Amino acid sequence: MRAIKIFPFFPVVSFCLFFCGISRHDANPEALSKLASSKQFDCVGKALENGKFIGSGVLITPRFVLSATHVLMTANQMFTKRRKLNDLEPGDFSLDFNGNIFKVKRIITYTGRGDYSTETETDLVLLELDRDVNNIALPGLNTKLNELGTQVTGVGYGIYGIVNEKGRLKIQNSGVKSAGKNIIDKLAGKEVNGKPAMLQFDFDSPLNPAVSKMGSDHPIEMEYTPSGGDSGGGLFREAGGKMELIGILHSTQGDIENFRINGYYGEVSNWTRVSVFTDWIKSSIIK
Repeated sequence: MRAIKIFPFFPVVSFCLFFCGISRHDANPEALSKLASSKQFDCVGKALENGKFIGSGVLITPRFVLSATHVLMTANQMFTKRRKLNDLEPGDFSLDFNGNIFKVKRIITYTGRGDYSTETETDLVLLELDRDVNNIALPGLNTKLNELGTQVTGVGYGIYGIVNEKGRLKIQNSGVKSAGKNIIDKLAGKEVNGKPAMLQFDFDSPLNPAVSKMGSDHPIEMEYTPSGGDSGGGLFREAGGKMELIGILHSTQGDIENFRINGYYGEVSNWTRVSVFTDWIKSSIIK
């Protein structure tokens, strides 16, 4: 689902894929599938509203899931603000972990307000479940502000695809867990608690370095960009032999002119930076 922002008098149209893994054209599908199905990522589940798939979420304690607030809203509701978070019924939402369904008992947004903030920097929600989720390895929460330049793995549900050399999808599937890797290229966004609250990376092409928007123009093995349904999914890195959660997917962004020429190559993804919000997360879980 795309939210298109049109700027009159400019030939380039920017867009964000809010409900929106797409991997490089020379990717190994079996290796990507093995990565996504790893036990260490069982903590990533499907978010549902009245049984219908709406996005992803990450289990951070046996009872709490961290996701993106906008996952609970449709595109029309987000941008017209016709739907208030206070109007949502927690019981309408649930999380699916390995085929087991857990109802949402309580919704806690970072802003604590009844309305929805479309700002990337505050697109964060905690979902308390009706019972504990057992037998799933939980990620640590990153508290260090040293994410820049580190290799990460993104995991979520939704559209999975591999592009051709021109960046267009040649293999596509939906409703499955997908994963891929990248390097944190930039700290961005407005400051929250005195720190940039967003992590960014771009999707580099192994054939065309010119499409690179930031950081190195040389893609890594299994480089990817998030895709449809990954919103609310997690960005992980290895620390001390264990996976830690460093980001929650908000969106991807690019421009139509680049997409026309290069397809998904050159796309930039935006992740809410967990390290900036760990105090809020821990205090909200205790309450």
